[in-house]
Amino acid sequence: MTAAAQAEDRLEEHLADRLRDHLHRGGADLALEFGTDRYSWDAVGDVAAGLGRQLARLGIAQDERVGLIARSRPSHVATVWALLALRRCGTMIYGFQSAEKIADDVRALRCPLLLIDADDWSPVIAAAARDAGSAVLLLGPMSLSPAEGFEAVSPSADRSPREGVALQMLSSGTTGRPKRIDMPMGTLAASALSAAAQLDQLTAPDQIGISIFPLCNISGLYTVVPYGLGRRPLAILERFQVKQWVELVRRHRPASADLPPAAIAMILSNDVPRDHLASIRMIRSGAAPLDPAIHDAFEERFGIPVALSYGASEFCGIVTTWTADDLARHRPEKRFSAGRPITGVAIRVVDSTGGAELPPGESGLLEVRAERVGPDWIRTNDLVDIDDDGFLWFRGRADDAIMRGGFKIVPADVETVLRLHPSIRDAAVVGLPDGRLGAVPAALVELRRSDGDIDEAAVREWSRRHLAAFQIPAVVRFVDALPRTPSMKVSREAVKAMLAG
Repeated sequence: MTAAAQAEDRLEEHLADRLRDHLHRGGADLALEFGTDRYSWDAVGDVAAGLGRQLARLGIAQDERVGLIARSRPSHVATVWALLALRRCGTMIYGFQSAEKIADDVRALRCPLLLIDADDWSPVIAAAARDAGSAVLLLGPMSLSPAEGFEAVSPSADRSPREGVALQMLSSGTTGRPKRIDMPMGTLAASALSAAAQLDQLTAPDQIGISIFPLCNISGLYTVVPYGLGRRPLAILERFQVKQWVELVRRHRPASADLPPAAIAMILSNDVPRDHLASIRMIRSGAAPLDPAIHDAFEERFGIPVALSYGASEFCGIVTTWTADDLARHRPEKRFSAGRPITGVAIRVVDSTGGAELPPGESGLLEVRAERVGPDWIRTNDLVDIDDDGFLWFRGRADDAIMRGGFKIVPADVETVLRLHPSIRDAAVVGLPDGRLGAVPAALVELRRSDGDIDEAAVREWSRRHLAAFQIPAVVRFVDALPRTPSMKVSREAVKAMLAG
């Protein structure tokens, strides 16, 4: 075994041992808060111990998969901590799907054990679990118990181990069906232990954190695991809602916050008083582009700087961000960038056709090389440029581009113009097939108010004043709210379905 492999093994054991110690030790101090419910480390430890007994009873060995239909609820967080401590591979399934789609995943995965919230258990999913051969444990508010008739693993289950894999995580699903990505235990351990150490440096041990990201994606994972490692209290929101989040901020007074761009826009549009966020000194944002107008308006309203970052599940987390030194030296003029690469990461921009590396300032496809993932360059579908100082500027998605009669349209350019209209809160633009032009842009528009002061003709006139003729949406539809994924990104797939229907 190489020295690097030995070091990775030590990290893996350190993460598992540390979580196991916290769960075994228990204690009356606060571990998780969910609405008005508060759960101690004793309660969390009881769930972990119960899962350990069930794994032993079912004969599910280290590295075998355990499917978790994940929700951002206390028993689910406790289960993730326990799976990591017990060295089982947690396979995440979105809980924010229809029962039929969950059933499809259950049948395809054939995990020997399935963990599901009692609220989600239904005849449709039960039939799928029976076909898959899965034993089933039902999760309550802070409990687990076998589902009647599903107390054993059947031969049809896939018992093959996933050696060295901590979790099979889901990518965001922004442009289609989410992908499962194997997250090695060593990679997770290195990132989570580093994040836990940063928490130790920046916040008091009893400072309650706030988790708003879904547990089934990378942002949620990198919130809950460091808090578990640090034995720190964590307040959980199952879905982001402005009123509830502001109440948590006022009660717990965090010095920083992590918010996706959609949440920042929602806070701004809800006229939250400035003093309600007075404790926050910095907001970190990523997962999707933040409109520059919203960025500026938020900072002006609340006096809180917003630092952008870039990352993806494929890279097991963030790859570019802002350091304290960069904030001090470059923030005013580069505040709309996603920062610079973190240690162990290299980035470059390449031409989309030939793959040649492009010089600073030219837009092309982003490629990333991250030591924690491997030695190879990974090409994304993100259009970016990198300036002379190494800062990353996001320009849109290459696979969202619309070719209208030979003219290339980047939806983000059209969306930015639409959001400038005083009656439009948000907009999403996609391409629809057109027999003459190949494709045309279509816009789904979310209004600030629904009093009929804007119609399709008004949107087109606004577009005509600010866009090239080929960029003007051929179709405009209005909705109360844009469809979003669990991570609060706009779901391009759902937008296209609504506009095509």
